[in-house]
Amino acid sequence: PKEKVFINVKKYGNTSAASCIIALCEALQEDKIKKKDKVVFATFGSGLVWAALVMEW
Repeated sequence: PKEKVFINVKKYGNTSAASCIIALCEALQEDKIKKKDKVVFATFGSGLVWAALVMEW
């Protein structure tokens, strides 16, 4: 569902390696992540570079 996805690319653009950390900080400030939530990080870079992480907050 859209309400479970946090996207800030329109606000900052693609900030490369910092994208996930910026989104995490902003989501925490807006109280969108609670204890025991499952958090998924997905990011991409130039070429075929990508990364993903799933964690329980």
